[in-house]
Amino acid sequence: MARNRKAGDTAYNARRREFRAAQRYLKKAHESTGATAERNRALARSHFENALQTYDPNQKQSFSSQIVNLAAEFGVDIQGQRADFIMADEKKRKRAIERSREALESELKDEKKRAEREAQILINNPVIGKRIMGGLVDVWRDKVKPGQSAADNRKGIQQAIFSYFGVDSWAGVLDKLEKSIGELLYSFDNELDIYDVVRIQIQKGIIGNTLVA
Repeated sequence: MARNRKAGDTAYNARRREFRAAQRYLKKAHESTGATAERNRALARSHFENALQTYDPNQKQSFSSQIVNLAAEFGVDIQGQRADFIMADEKKRKRAIERSREALESELKDEKKRAEREAQILINNPVIGKRIMGGLVDVWRDKVKPGQSAADNRKGIQQAIFSYFGVDSWAGVLDKLEKSIGELLYSFDNELDIYDVVRIQIQKGIIGNTLVA
């Protein structure tokens, strides 16, 4: 007879989905080089961070050995930075659990869907997204209107960026930027220094009109 489902099962299953996705992308990273390797490694790290967000902040759960091993792979001090990764907002934690279903390999069989999903993960990563949006600020700056909702501002920013690159997806945007910037676009090494390097390279590309050539 199957046991009754426990409250922690949903979070555990979500964490396992994210962990497996992280493993798949790490394997791809180890089998590739250059920007492709860094992109896959960044995707693996994003899934690892998503897994951390499924832990309940109200419980002193020990990290699984799998999570500890991933943390070591990425050089992340999950014990010292526990509060930075684990969400205190229960609604956000639930959204992280729901979002984990998108990490299932069965949900990504369509290549176009996979490419766009991966691009959105990378754009939504605070480290990578910040350097990209910082570099493209001159493209989207005037689309942010005081008094407009955050959703409308995000929509305006996205439309401006897509229009600038002549694409209809974030996958198209990243493809253009990757060709110009290379592996630094996704790197987590020396984060602050790379932020400035990538931001400035993108801004120079805009000035010289080389990003869309």
